[in-house]
Formats: sequence, structure tokens, C-alpha cells
Amino acid sequence: MSNSSEKKGFWRKTIKHYIVEACGNKCCCCNESFEDCCYDLHHTNPEKKDFNCSARQYNGAKSWLKVRDEVCKCVLVCANCHRLIHNGFLASPTVSNFNMDYYDW
Repeated sequence: MSNSSEKKGFWRKTIKHYIVEACGNKCCCCNESFEDCCYDLHHTNPEKKDFNCSARQYNGAKSWLKVRDEVCKCVLVCANCHRLIHNGFLASPTVSNFNMDYYDW
């Protein structure tokens, strides 16, 4: 990895993979497993949201500790279920599926 852009891309993919693994590698709505890129994080309580867990946020500026604490406020859902939740077709899960064994990475 020679430049900052490559390092950030590597960091984003690594963090996303670790989050998917820590959340059980399946959508908490449909219970299906997908490639990492198909998952979103949905905040169970938007009022407690400190930052957006989009892929662009997974960079060196945010440590695993900050990302982890935000992920604990979220549920892992596939992109399809996430769209259905936000459009009122699917109930939002209320409990995070983050496995606390991954807390101290």
C-alpha cells in the first residue's frame, strides 16, 4: 500500500468485514448471509446516533473503539431489508446483534 487512499480503502474493508463477523454474518431481519458489501448498519434508536456508520466513515480518523461503540447501537441488516425498514414495510429490530466477544479488537 503506497498511498493514503489505498490505506483508507484497506481500513474500510477490514473494519466492515470485522463488523459483519462480529454481528454474526447474517441479516437480523431475513437471517440470510451475504457478501460484506451487501450489509448496512441500522441504528436502533436514531436519537442516540453519534455518527453515520457508512463505509466512508471507516477510515483512520475513527478508531475501532469509536466505530465499535457506534456499531453497538446498530443492527446488521442487508441492504434490501434496510430499505424496507426505512420505507415502513418492515419493523425495525430493537436489539443489537453485536457479539461482545469482539469488543476489544
